[in-house]
Amino acid sequence: MAPHLANATHLRFSVARVAKAPGTWRVAGDREETMKYLLLLIPCVLALAVPLYNFDAPRLFGFPFFYWFNLLLVPVSVGFIYAADKVGGAK
Repeated sequence: MAPHLANATHLRFSVARVAKAPGTWRVAGDREETMKYLLLLIPCVLALAVPLYNFDAPRLFGFPFFYWFNLLLVPVSVGFIYAADKVGGAK
């Protein structure tokens, strides 16, 4: 075995697990994983749904709604990503 892989026993175990069940997919019935993906999907859909916020009024400090909504979407997205990280947990 190569010297740089001598201590990489976790690689051998993960390959062995995959080799036992070739061609099988894991069922996405895990509630935590589903919730994690939903939390990550919400800010993406909000950012891509431009007709929802393609307006000039109301203005905030002189900025049109389009700009300040996009600026507000950044911390909201961070919150959703943080929540998805906490729901998903470390595996």
